[in-house]
Amino acid sequence: MSGAWTPLALLVVAYCALVPGALADVLQQRAQAAIHAAEASIVLSSEPIWAALLAAPVLGEGLTARVGGGGALIFAGAALAASGSSPGDEAAAFLDAAFAAGGDDVHV
Repeated sequence: MSGAWTPLALLVVAYCALVPGALADVLQQRAQAAIHAAEASIVLSSEPIWAALLAAPVLGEGLTARVGGGGALIFAGAALAASGSSPGDEAAAFLDAAFAAGGDDVHV
């Protein structure tokens, strides 16, 4: 019977769900608890960058300018968030003032 859920197939699926998945989550949460939130933010948001960098040698994927630009934006956003600076506060204040003045049709 081809494609049936044999005991071995169920064991492999259970192993793949529990060991790499759950164990990685537990280790990640412990590591996050051990470092400052800003550092954890940078590390965790850099995951796509590491995936792209590893995809080049492991899978033969090409690193294009678009991929590099996206990685730079991800890193810049994480660094900005970790710095405590919030340029969105000015935009939020502008919108709050506009709506408070009765400008419900404000388009930004």
